[in-house]
Amino acid sequence: MTNSAHLVVRDETGRELEIYLRVSNDLVVDMVHQGEQVGQLKALLWFEFGRQEWEILEFSIAKHYQRQGLGTILCKFMLDHATKTAINAVWADISVENTAAQAFAKKMNFSAPENEPDYWEYEIPARTT
Repeated sequence: MTNSAHLVVRDETGRELEIYLRVSNDLVVDMVHQGEQVGQLKALLWFEFGRQEWEILEFSIAKHYQRQGLGTILCKFMLDHATKTAINAVWADISVENTAAQAFAKKMNFSAPENEPDYWEYEIPARTT
């Protein structure tokens, strides 16, 4: 079963960006500006202990678009989608040497346990029915 979504957003400078999300077990989120792909996030679906989790495998913003809030838009879009679906958590392996990625993960409310500093997780809030 494939699920998809399309959203048009504006960044902090007013640029119009299109975000395309495709879920077919795994997740692919593309960000496009004027026909050019400027960002992408890919995640692998895991089933563990009755939970569904996405492991972020790739997260990139084109160099000349970095530090303009696009990574935040892309990540929030993915987390919003996870919250609306059966996903329980999103996680990523981030090297302790990659302080920029760790700072971004903290900004997006991911956390890492002290005993596993490379393992960053975003726990999806419990859903109410």
